[in-house]
Amino acid sequence: MRGLKDGGSQRREKVMRLPGLEHGFSGAAGLDLVAELFSYFRAERAKHQREPGVVWVTDLVSCSLKPRYSEAYPELEMPQLFNPAMVHGTLVHKGLESLLAEILAGRGAEVKLEQEASAEVDLSQLSPGAGRVVVK
Repeated sequence: MRGLKDGGSQRREKVMRLPGLEHGFSGAAGLDLVAELFSYFRAERAKHQREPGVVWVTDLVSCSLKPRYSEAYPELEMPQLFNPAMVHGTLVHKGLESLLAEILAGRGAEVKLEQEASAEVDLSQLSPGAGRVVVK
């Protein structure tokens, strides 16, 4: 922990220290955290390819043209690997799963983590010709 002066008040902040990383993200140990994270996010992204009739939750909260352009130009998805909101969401998601699994397992509960969820929705009654879509 280290203290930071902030307008006369003290604020405490946790600092993560890793051996070999005293001089930045890569050090004597040869561990490049940015490369490791990039590799992880790229592998995760490769597991989730776009499919016709499938709507992603991220599509529902972003530009309405994003799914069309992402299908036509898959390379547009690459910058999203390090989008701060996506990185933050992934870290919170993984951390929350691990934390809850640890807490509940310690109380004797069976912990089952669902990796991915989807829902199939029939839109034909709302919009003729729309048919069924899958939301992932």
